This record gives sequence, structure tokens and C-alpha cells, in this order.
Amino acid sequence: MTRSARFLLSLLQVAVLLLAFAAPTLARDPEPLPPLLEYFMKSIETQVNENKTKLLPAVGRIEKTDTGYVAEEVVLAVVIEDRTVPLVRIARIAVDHPAEEDGLLTAKHMRFNDFRLEITDFTKQDSETPLFSLIMPEVILDDVSVLKAEAARNVMEKVNADNLMAGSVVIPTLELTLNDSKRLLVTGIRGGFKGDRRTGAGHSEIELGRVELPAEVVSMLSRKDALGGLGFARFIFTGGVVLDTGWDEKERMYINAALRAGMEGAGDLNISLTDLRIPAQVLLEAQGPGSDERIDEAIENANSPLGRMLREEITLRGLAIGWTDKGLTEKLIAFSMKKNGLTKDQIIEAWSAYPQSFLFVLGLPQVGMQAGQALKEFLQNPESLVISMEAKAPMNFSTLMTLLEDPQGLTESLNLKVIANGGGK
Repeated sequence: MTRSARFLLSLLQVAVLLLAFAAPTLARDPEPLPPLLEYFMKSIETQVNENKTKLLPAVGRIEKTDTGYVAEEVVLAVVIEDRTVPLVRIARIAVDHPAEEDGLLTAKHMRFNDFRLEITDFTKQDSETPLFSLIMPEVILDDVSVLKAEAARNVMEKVNADNLMAGSVVIPTLELTLNDSKRLLVTGIRGGFKGDRRTGAGHSEIELGRVELPAEVVSMLSRKDALGGLGFARFIFTGGVVLDTGWDEKERMYINAALRAGMEGAGDLNISLTDLRIPAQVLLEAQGPGSDERIDEAIENANSPLGRMLREEITLRGLAIGWTDKGLTEKLIAFSMKKNGLTKDQIIEAWSAYPQSFLFVLGLPQVGMQAGQALKEFLQNPESLVISMEAKAPMNFSTLMTLLEDPQGLTESLNLKVIANGGGK
């Protein structure tokens, strides 16, 4: 499972890092830390030193339990000039059954209570209103693990080192607030990983139960000159990510991914990637301090070793983008009929002609005709519309750029298709 696909788990990792870094500042005679927290303490120290950021950690109380450790009143503050500004507060963190085997640190359960990240205007001495806040009243993790970097035995394990992984993650509620007013509420977050904890090969899922836009944003979007004409009174979204990952004989991670984003009363957008392969060295270069600069330099210098890897060794076999309609298309057609004074048939004919004209100019008349016919069928009976490609062989960036100069070859090599309503199935 790649780092980017574990965004929510990364938030939790931050919390663990904070506790680990704060723990040594406790009582005069603290209990020995469990291996998981001790290792994260060293990791956060390294990151802080590299970023040259002065932090002030503190823990109100920590105690050993029959099954692990509990820390309360965990605080991490950032020091700016002569001021100390609290950044993160965690009321309680409990770690149960911590252990270590061959460099793999584990815990049976972890529970976070009242996790609060608040960013204020650091330029103002008396600023108390947060510019941004993230609040999670409760986070529950089961079957937690992290591989120590120094314990990685090969390049695949190095890619996965330092990544917090959990067999189960439950976040009942996550609240984001901007400027103390614009509130975004996310409920029912669930996910987890099953597979090889050392290499990251396995199956991962993250599901967002419900995301509701703040009232102020809804009011803005509901104006007649925005989306109000479509008849949406509220904007509620759902989504999820499913990843299957592994490693091939060339030490490349292969990824099959499915992403879904839906809006209540509108429909679902589905994106799938088939057999995406990324060299381990590229993944390593994309991690840690300075990764953005290294990748930017490689993109600019295509002849560098990393640039060549990006161009030649990252491959993709298939891509599909689909829309499952649940009311949006009919709303768009009705809105256009009212605004432009056209009939439904006139709108369908006009919209269906767009892809034909566009793809004809690009030298893809056959694909344009297929796309236009599929779009027309979809508009007449809005169920689903899918645009897909499946290459005869895994394709790298260089090959794709070459094929763009040969539209006919591009069509044949990528097997481009546009299918409406399941293609008659």
C-alpha cells in the first residue's frame, strides 16, 4: 500500500509521533517506553531537526497498564520567536499489547480520544481564533504495525518502512473548520490493510461514509448563477479507495486501484487503474525530506537516472473513468432547456456532437463517432458512461508520447472505448 493511499492513516501516524516525541519529557522517573513509541520518538526527532522547527512537547501523565501504556493530556506546541503556540492536543492515547519482532513493531489496539489540531495566525500575538482546525473525538485502530527503517532487509521493505499500518481503522467523526465558521463534517470513516506488513503488499480499503459541505458553502453554491438552478438543496458526498498492491521480479510495485466519489442525488464517479508499476527506487526518492525537489529536478532533467526511471520504467496497462448517474444528467438537461429555450432532443443532439468534433480534429474520427453515439445513448437514458483504455502491453510515458503523434497507432495500441449503459449487456 503506497503512502499517498494512506492519507487517513498518516493523520493517525502524526498523533503517534507526537506521543512518542513527548513521552521522554514526562515524570522524573518515567516507565520505559514500549518499542513502538520509542521508535517513533527517534523518527520525529529526525524530522524536526531536518526541518529546523522548534517544538515543545509535553504530556500531563503517562502510566503503564496491564496491557500496555496510557498517556493523557498530550500537547505539542510550536515555538515562534518568544511565543509558545499549542498546535496539537490529544486528551488520551492508549496502546495495548505492544511488541517487537525482527524490527517490526506492533500493537494489538490503539485508541485516540479527542485529537485536536489547531492552526492559528502565528503572526498575531493575541490571535486565538484558529485559521484551521481538525477534530477527531475518537479513533480506534486494531492490529497496528510499523517496520523500523534500519530493520528493512531489501528495497521493497525500505519503501514500506516507517509507514503506520492497521488491520482496522474506525473514525466515527472527523470535523474540519476554516476560520472558525466553515465546518466540514465527515462521518463513518472505516478502512484497513491485510497483507505483508514488511513490504506493504496486500489489500487496502478506505471508505468515507458521509461528507457534508458547510452551510455557508451550500448557500453560495445554491445561487441561481451557480448550481441553484439544478435544484440541489444540500451537498452530501461519499467516497472510497480500494488498493491491491504487490511486487514484481524487477522490484517494481504493481498497483490495481479503484476510486469512487459520489454525490447524493447526482451520481458516482469511478476511476480504476490496472497494473500500474512503479520502481522501488522512484518510491524511495518520493519519500522523506527534499522529495518534492528531487522529483521536480527529475522531471526537468529527463536524462538523469531518476528522470529516465520516470519516463521509461513507470508503466500502466489500463485506465477507466466511469459515471453512474443518479439524477444529475436529467437536472443538467432540464436546466439547459429552461436557460436556452431548447427541446430535450435538440440538447442531446448538440451535446453528442461535441466529442465527435473534438476527436476529429485530433485525428481520431472513429473514436469520435463511437464517443458521440455512446454519449447520445447515455443522454437519452442516463444510466452509466465509461471511457476506458486497455493497452496491449504495459505502456510507459515515452511510448505514450510517441503514440500521440500517431493517432491511428494510439487507437489500436490503447484499445480506446466509450460505452454507455453497459454496452447492451
